[in-house]
Amino acid sequence: MRALLGALGALLALGWQAPRPGEGLAAGTILEYSASGGNSRWVVDSVAAVSDPGCGRVWLRRETTPEHRHDCVRGEVLERWNDGSGRWVEVRPVTPGSRRRYRRGATEVEFVAERAGVDTVGGTPVPIVVTTVTTYDSTGSARRRLREHYSIGLTTATWGIFESADPTSASGWTTQQEFRLVAIRR
Repeated sequence: MRALLGALGALLALGWQAPRPGEGLAAGTILEYSASGGNSRWVVDSVAAVSDPGCGRVWLRRETTPEHRHDCVRGEVLERWNDGSGRWVEVRPVTPGSRRRYRRGATEVEFVAERAGVDTVGGTPVPIVVTTVTTYDSTGSARRRLREHYSIGLTTATWGIFESADPTSASGWTTQQEFRLVAIRR
């Protein structure tokens, strides 16, 4: 509890300072998730800081699928290097109070980074950005929403709920799946 209060106090006292992508990870770290569809493990194979202080590289496996992330926080957004196109791609806003809308094929996706906070995962305080991601179809109607706690330092979310639009529901949304990071093993 003391560590959580210290991390939250530092976050509030200093204002928002984005962590370096991957700074909460090390080679051999295991992220264990629990979801309504079952459990999953992500294994971090390697982490590297790069010369730019706002950047980091992470090599991990989600179950057995390898993935490489080269992320940088630039201004209020997170960018990811795309090996296929050979360029940086803006992925999402990460500064509390920022918002971005991206076209993805026939749909548009809106990210709203609402506020900074700290989640506790197995006793470890993890700085997060509370974010809502809404997907709109080609007519502009909201179809899907993800409410999540995104951790730049872990390069993933610690918690989230996927919802689909439902005009018969009082909130206008029906929960499809919830997930939570339950353990960080080093």
